[in-house]
Amino acid sequence: MNFKCSETFAGGKAIQVNVKRMAYGTLATVTALTSVIGSAQVVSAGGTTTQTLENGAFQSSYPIASSYTEHKVAQVAAKEEKDSKVSIAVAMVDTAVYESLDDEDASGMLYDSNVAQVVSFGANWTEIQSGDVSGFVSTANLCFDEEAQALAVEAGNDSVEDLSFGLTNAQIEEKEAEEAAAAEAAAAAEEEAKASRAAESDVQLLAAIIEREAGNQSWEGKVAVGNAVLNRVAGGYWGSSIASVIYAPGQFTGAASNGGPSAAFAALLNRGASSDCVAAARAALAGENYIGGRTSFRSTQKYSASSYAGSIIVGDHVFF
Repeated sequence: MNFKCSETFAGGKAIQVNVKRMAYGTLATVTALTSVIGSAQVVSAGGTTTQTLENGAFQSSYPIASSYTEHKVAQVAAKEEKDSKVSIAVAMVDTAVYESLDDEDASGMLYDSNVAQVVSFGANWTEIQSGDVSGFVSTANLCFDEEAQALAVEAGNDSVEDLSFGLTNAQIEEKEAEEAAAAEAAAAAEEEAKASRAAESDVQLLAAIIEREAGNQSWEGKVAVGNAVLNRVAGGYWGSSIASVIYAPGQFTGAASNGGPSAAFAALLNRGASSDCVAAARAALAGENYIGGRTSFRSTQKYSASSYAGSIIVGDHVFF
């Protein structure tokens, strides 16, 4: 006796087979096959055997229920048993979490490589629990069980237990606020570090010119040279920085060359000024002053205080 049975499978396509009834206990015989998509089972009606079809090829046979209806129930039970074994998921990309499938707005997020427990598995949507966020995510954005474990190891973790959880919207806002505050603090620290480096550079530069002009002078004579340089900076003479004042043409003999340090002055900067000159530079920068607002000086070997109105002598220099 011949009969037909058909069923729709993945992709909306169907298989249809013509089965010839054989003796009890023997295999069903497929006499015609329209198409096979994925895998399917052919059952002899009222019989006891089946033949599995995998992309059109026979794979195995074994005893089954005696009716097509009972067989379909067994198929559903087998699928549910398989799905129940899906327990761990890992996000392969950032994917939104919805409290229900009717929601338009996400309630949280699974970020790339976040791990979740699978509450229920579906072809399109999977219900998950990850940290404090729970709901439905796109199944296509997840990998499961063995693949999830492999992904965790590939990312440098021992297992999925080492992966982080998803976040609720409130946690995301808190995290973003913390990250913004951290970035702002880091930027402020970098600016402070730059200012500190610039300040130290000014100390070393001022100390070098003090050593060059007054390295053999008393403490007051050293600080006084630093005062003259800083008075020029404050007055805007030859620029608004210590460097621009020192490297201005014709101001400090032998210190400048083409707007930068001469070879000799560069060598002094490289080795660093003496500790006394560095201390004098810091004192001048801190406000210790022996010459008032005077901006220039000459050697007392060539000039006297009477040479310049309002001048004073500190050490071996006359300041005016």
